[in-house]
Amino acid sequence: MAAKDKMLKEYLVKRNLVNETQLDAAERESEVSKEGLGQTMVRNGFLSQDNLIEALISITDESLFEEDAIVPHVPDNILHDTRTKIVTQTIKSVYVSSMSNQDEVRYLLQPYFEGLDIRFTPANAEDIEAYLDKLSNINDSESSVLENLIRTAIMQGVSDLHIEPRTMTYTVFYRHLGVRRIVYEGDLEEYLQLNARIKDRSKMDLAERRVPQDGGFSTEYNGRIVDLRVATAPMKEGEKITIRILDPAKANNKIQDLGISNLISWQDGTSRAAGLCLICGPTGSGKTTTLNATIRSLNPFEKSIYTAEDPVEYSIPYVSQININELVGLDFSRAVRAFMRADPDIIVVGEVRDIDTARNMVKAAETGHLVIATLHTESIHGAIDRLRDIGVDKHELKYILRSILAQKLMRLLCQTCFGENEKCPKCFGSGYSGRTIISECNYFKDVSEVNSLLHGDDVTWETVLQDAYNKYSRGETSYEEMFRIFGAEARYMIEEKGFSERDAGRIKDGSLDIEAYR
Repeated sequence: MAAKDKMLKEYLVKRNLVNETQLDAAERESEVSKEGLGQTMVRNGFLSQDNLIEALISITDESLFEEDAIVPHVPDNILHDTRTKIVTQTIKSVYVSSMSNQDEVRYLLQPYFEGLDIRFTPANAEDIEAYLDKLSNINDSESSVLENLIRTAIMQGVSDLHIEPRTMTYTVFYRHLGVRRIVYEGDLEEYLQLNARIKDRSKMDLAERRVPQDGGFSTEYNGRIVDLRVATAPMKEGEKITIRILDPAKANNKIQDLGISNLISWQDGTSRAAGLCLICGPTGSGKTTTLNATIRSLNPFEKSIYTAEDPVEYSIPYVSQININELVGLDFSRAVRAFMRADPDIIVVGEVRDIDTARNMVKAAETGHLVIATLHTESIHGAIDRLRDIGVDKHELKYILRSILAQKLMRLLCQTCFGENEKCPKCFGSGYSGRTIISECNYFKDVSEVNSLLHGDDVTWETVLQDAYNKYSRGETSYEEMFRIFGAEARYMIEEKGFSERDAGRIKDGSLDIEAYR
């Protein structure tokens, strides 16, 4: 093991950032792949990139020589003129190395990293020149528009890019925290070049513009590979292109960090050796994120876990994941049947769509396996109704139902600027710096509690709307966000319970126009 990796191992163990099983698995993989121990642990989701950078800095500044970061919003000329390399960026700091005066470089870069501490690492002239050459190649190439759009999107945590041709121009939207915003406008000649480049890299038919197509490609972003899933759709003015960004850095969330209020009820259900646990919510409600975080929490080293997904968005180390392919007859139902012959402990069904999948799911739960599945419905009672509509009788759930979690996503107010700084590095001027889950969850500990759910309409748990109101009343989100998600329901609840002191003040000074929502 390299000296740097030995020091890194000692640092991580001392601070309890990884457990012995994860460390042993990463060491074994690193020995074969010849990849650094730190990079292996980050890629497998055992360690966050920020924690790795902090560890490397603590060991020695020279450990960062191999790191580099392309930051699209920093002008190239500043970096070239000062012979400066951006090494990496964490939540609190930006690390750079430079051949110029540090005070001058800090003065030039600070406007682009407001709120972040600019720290300097030892400069290596050869590494800096290689970095600047890489920067020039990206920005001077024919694909520079595409590269900058994608890199900026990844940096800002965007989930999707929408490229829409119009009569005389084309528009690019970012979907950030579930809401679209315009970020770029270009002419149609540039759009045609962009369209051709995206379809070529996605291995689509360049000549076919009459039918929808699907494809994808990958890009390297600051030391990690980010997958991009591409879909085209023929419109009146031309092909609309949607690019879904699947950044592995966003897939390593811990279940405790998602914001599930009644998490213990969900964990009680998934702790059982057998039974059925359901994650419910509309499209875009974060079900896949919760599913992945749940799987990671169930110790895939000790348990044999199989998943059927359409498609597999994020790879989870040591979990057997199947990509559904109905063109060759591999659907959810067939995948679950295959899993039951492969010595599983836990079976994960990405989506229950039909009676065959539902029956195999029930059979797996009845025969001693823990089954976790997702449904497109918005409440705990709705989950039972949805299964009934698919064809599952209520009595089939009597002995196997363990937990049901219904969720949505709600934006969180930026605690740094509250939307008052267009250059805020945390929220990029949106006023919101992240999202949290709002949910209702219940654990059914015995048959009598399941029967109460199956044959009654009583709600004995906190609903999604009540959970959202509680987070709003604590100042975690805004009235506008509550109204965006729930509409009039939010207004009625807030008026019934009384506005928070924060929004009462905003009504008084006129910054919140309550009448606009009536």
